[in-house]
Amino acid sequence: MKTRLFRILLLLATSLGGFLLGACTYMEEGDSNVPWSRPAEWEQRLPGLGGR
Repeated sequence: MKTRLFRILLLLATSLGGFLLGACTYMEEGDSNVPWSRPAEWEQRLPGLGGR
């Protein structure tokens, strides 16, 4: 009984610790958290015109 309770508490503590450490982030002033903040190169061209 004690071993099972210990394993459950250990699992909860590990999960909570992983969540708290994984949720931390650091961004510079100019960084964007949206990776698609500007269009990709291929989005500027018309299809079938060879990149004109």
